[in-house]
Amino acid sequence: MNRIPLTISDEDFWAQIAVIDAIRDEDIDYSDISPVRDFTGWERGKFYRPNERHTIIIRHPDGSVQISHLEPEERLAIRRRRLEYADRFLEQRPMADHPHHTSHDAADHDAEAYVHGSMTIEEQRQTWDLFMGLTKWGSLAVAAILLLLTLWFMPGGSLITGVLGGGALAVAGFFFLKSPKAGH
Repeated sequence: MNRIPLTISDEDFWAQIAVIDAIRDEDIDYSDISPVRDFTGWERGKFYRPNERHTIIIRHPDGSVQISHLEPEERLAIRRRRLEYADRFLEQRPMADHPHHTSHDAADHDAEAYVHGSMTIEEQRQTWDLFMGLTKWGSLAVAAILLLLTLWFMPGGSLITGVLGGGALAVAGFFFLKSPKAGH
């Protein structure tokens, strides 16, 4: 009995592909395949069976499970009830197009009077500088602490090694991340 290997080596695989690639289309023998030219009597979708019944599983609060099969009419009735419930529920809730809060009226009026370039941006600049500073120095602190803990708890590591490594990273990061002098 001949066994077919489940896996073949890459060399064998590519050798077989090369043999197949070398065959010209004209050299392929189709004589064992009978040509079909008459399609009378053929049925499209003969074995297609759409799922006419849907199965739903309902878990009750007491832990019991109910399995039900729904016919198409029942599914349609459930869908209609859900839509009616959703409509009633949405009618009772305030929508997003509620009237504006009165504290926004001055801002809305002022937005129409805004002239491009007239707004001071000092507060926005200070907020941005604060965000960038916290990001920059916070990242350096996290990196230094992570290095300290890694060197401390690695096999053969010690607290002194961790403090020295974390401190060196913190000092180097400080000189690298500090802001340039105002004159530049």
